[in-house]
Amino acid sequence: KPIPEIIQKDEPCDIVAVKDGIIKQVIATEGVEAVGEGDTVRKGQVLISGNIPMKGEDNKFRQVHAMGTVMARTWYEEKVPVRLTVIEKVKTGRAFNNYSLVLFSRKLDILNRKNKYKEFSVKEKRKKLSIGEDIVFPIEWITTTYYEEKSVKADINEKTAQEIAVEEAHRKLLERIPENAQVLNKIVKFIEDENSGSYAAQVTYECLEDIGVSRRIGGN
Repeated sequence: KPIPEIIQKDEPCDIVAVKDGIIKQVIATEGVEAVGEGDTVRKGQVLISGNIPMKGEDNKFRQVHAMGTVMARTWYEEKVPVRLTVIEKVKTGRAFNNYSLVLFSRKLDILNRKNKYKEFSVKEKRKKLSIGEDIVFPIEWITTTYYEEKSVKADINEKTAQEIAVEEAHRKLLERIPENAQVLNKIVKFIEDENSGSYAAQVTYECLEDIGVSRRIGGN
C-alpha cells in the first residue's frame, strides 16, 4: 500500500480505494459510508465520503476529514513460464586471489590483478590482526577470490520445472503484497499458450486488506 499523502485533520477529505477489490467491511468513524459489503470497487473510488448532507437542506453538505477502515478482498497474480531447460553456473576450477590491506579505515591494494573471466563469482575473506582475543589492531587483511564459471544448459523433468516456476511466482507475489494484508487463499494453475505450445504457472493470492487512503475533497 503506497504511503498516503499527509492531510491535516482540519482539512476535509474522502477515503478512496487505493486498488480494486470487493468490500468486506466498512467502519466509518468520521464521514459517510459510500459503499457496503459485497460492492465491487475500483481504484480511486470514494469509500467513505467527507461530504455529509445537511438535514433539511437539499444539495448542501458539511465537509469533514473522513476517517475509518475499509476491508476488502483483493487479488494478486503472477505468471512464470515453465522451462524444461535451465542454465546452471559451473565452476571451471580456475581461480585467482587479490589482496588488500585496510589500515585505519583506508584501503591499500597489495595485489590487484585484472579479472579476465567473462563469467565468475567472487568471495571475500577478511581477517583482523590481533594478539589473542583482547588486543585487536586497526589493521584488516582482505583476500578476494575470483572463481571462473561457465554457463551450462541442463534438462530437468516436467514436475521439477513446474515446482521451480511456482516457487518463483510465490516469491514475486510475496514481494508485492503489503505487510498488513492477510492471505486468505492461494490458487495455482498451469496455463497453456495455444500459439507457442509453451505454458506457465499462474499463481493467484486472494487477500483481505485495508484499501482506504485519504484524498483531499476535489483532489485527484
